[in-house]
Amino acid sequence: MQHRRKPSLHHRHVGRHDGCDARSGGPASKATRVRFPVRTDTDATFRVLISPTPVVGPDRKNKNDNHANAGFTHEGDEVRAFLASQKNLYVVCGDRHWQYVSVDPKTGVREYACGPTSNKHAGGWKNEYRSPMHKYLNVQGGFLRVEVAQPDDKPQLSFRHYDVDGNIANEEVRQVD
Repeated sequence: MQHRRKPSLHHRHVGRHDGCDARSGGPASKATRVRFPVRTDTDATFRVLISPTPVVGPDRKNKNDNHANAGFTHEGDEVRAFLASQKNLYVVCGDRHWQYVSVDPKTGVREYACGPTSNKHAGGWKNEYRSPMHKYLNVQGGFLRVEVAQPDDKPQLSFRHYDVDGNIANEEVRQVD
């Protein structure tokens, strides 16, 4: 029997649940689990959810502490289904030691991981582990820049991964759906 680690406080504010057993069932439990800090009553062209942990992943098989892990498959599926129902919503993930862009094959939710700021802290994943979910993968330090622009009155959202020297390593420009 595998031990399930109780979610920490940082999971609660990103929609995990408030300490109740994730599998306890019942309407009250589900209502607690499906609280997300995403405005559904907005007419914003784009929405970016900044999550401290991955929602799409993939993550290493030996990990069991986030929505991208097998131990939280049910909760992760709920989170991704909800996020997919929100038009022009993208996820930016912080707690990764590599840069990536992943797309969930079931829902189409896109996740951009910023990676570490230094090459010294890059690791925990290998470029050879690239999966079909990855649209970009690089085990390196640097940063992620997200920019909203409106050239020719057409809103766009740009995601740019940079290396530690400030060179663009990957760029995606998203248009309005």
